[in-house]
Amino acid sequence: MKIYEKKKDENLKEYIYRLLKDNIMELELKPGTILSENELSKILNVSRTPIREVLRRLNNEHLIEIMPQTGTMVTYIDRALIDEVLFMRFVLEKEIIKLLQDTIATEEVNGLENLLSLQEFYMNKSMIIDFHKYDTKFHEKLFAISKKTRVWESITNLSTHYARARLLYDHNHNKAQKSIIIQHRKILNAITEKASYQEIEEILREHILAPCESWPTEFQKAGVNEYFLEMKNT
Repeated sequence: MKIYEKKKDENLKEYIYRLLKDNIMELELKPGTILSENELSKILNVSRTPIREVLRRLNNEHLIEIMPQTGTMVTYIDRALIDEVLFMRFVLEKEIIKLLQDTIATEEVNGLENLLSLQEFYMNKSMIIDFHKYDTKFHEKLFAISKKTRVWESITNLSTHYARARLLYDHNHNKAQKSIIIQHRKILNAITEKASYQEIEEILREHILAPCESWPTEFQKAGVNEYFLEMKNT
């Protein structure tokens, strides 16, 4: 588990939450890993009380499973949760793009362009974690510009299993990152050039749905079936 310093504006629980969540989301704590309150308390030099509260929060986000009298485990990646977030994003982002065609300002387009440039920078540096952070920021910005921030927060809360699977896939497929940037540019062009509803659907089908279709086969080839709830015994 990676340990890093507490930010100046963080309280103790926020720090422990960020630390544990980042380690789970970045696959430093792999699916199936057993977490011990006592061990975490010693590693972080804190009492068990804030750790227990953070673990309950992570349990609500489907990132850990608290098993009475057994222990706490990082959850296996659940395809059913991935399918739900894919459905939510595909349906909602179509409407966001359509809405932005009539409302986006020039400076907001420039802001999205800057995010794409940063993504490209991190791709070229092979900094996959930072690449994914700016991938997320691009979509988050679309919802923020549309004044639908809470909708994006709902998607984010459901996306924890999807995000882990994507990171796992991209670790084994470097070309996927270049495709993501190309698809993001298509999304931005769909907004600025006022693409039709059908064209938007095709872009999002390529960007959101199509990449996941090959995941079961690719994860089996990569030998990481044990990270997935439905595949770990295959």
